[in-house]
Amino acid sequence: KDGGAAELVVNGGTMSCGGDLLLGSASGDNGSLTVNGGTLTVSSGWTKGYSNKATVNLNGGTLCTYHIHEQNGSTTVNFNGGTLKATKAYTTNGGLIHDNVSVTVGANGGAIDNGGFNVSISAALGGTGGLVFTGGGTTTLNKNVNYAGATAVTPGTTLAIAHSDAKTNILGTHGLVVAGIPTPGQTIVTCNSALTVDDCAKVFCPLAPATTFKIGDDGMSIVVASVGSVLDNYWTGAVDNDLGKAVNWSKNEVPTGNANIFSAVPAMLTKGGSFAPTAITFLEG
Repeated sequence: KDGGAAELVVNGGTMSCGGDLLLGSASGDNGSLTVNGGTLTVSSGWTKGYSNKATVNLNGGTLCTYHIHEQNGSTTVNFNGGTLKATKAYTTNGGLIHDNVSVTVGANGGAIDNGGFNVSISAALGGTGGLVFTGGGTTTLNKNVNYAGATAVTPGTTLAIAHSDAKTNILGTHGLVVAGIPTPGQTIVTCNSALTVDDCAKVFCPLAPATTFKIGDDGMSIVVASVGSVLDNYWTGAVDNDLGKAVNWSKNEVPTGNANIFSAVPAMLTKGGSFAPTAITFLEG
């Protein structure tokens, strides 16, 4: 849109962009993308700021692209509950998020899904929330990480830390959460510098807290040594991605203590839906 600011808001459903997704115009008009739900796929191009000020707000749903870049002016990506998913392997030219992009993680956090590929992130990551790294491939952090929330890695995904300050934040300050049940020998994190036993102590698996970790043979990775037993109060939710459809709580199986509901897939409780437990504890991240 020339002559003024333009905004695209995605609240649900699916949408595809065959080429580059340009936020703004060459004449300097501002542009913004807000994803509140659904999936927007930039199938064969970049997502790039093309204006004095371009903003990507990921409040929910998923933005699928392989590169976010700043063409003109300034570009900002705000995570606050949404997911950024890679559509192909990309570790050149700044990777999934170029270093000229400003990234802020809000209180509701967010997720970076590498889609099973090897991707890199060259932007610094800041904010009040935390991030979940998922997808099954390897995501490499090339810049500082100074967000205040927890960092979580799902089983099968490797988080590679290539920046010393990022290592200090993730392993030294806030710790690293394994968000699921790992497998023996699985690589959780790799670093470009030597790791210690103290670093291993900063990795925690909430679902199977007795899980132990060890330094890999290369001295620069943390791998799963043994998988502990799953928590007694292990409940699964989500039938067809909907927490409103009763699973084991429909059998009058009332949990004792601080029960947790874990879902292997993203799930939602829709307006008007109900479930039997009187309280749910969601783990951070």
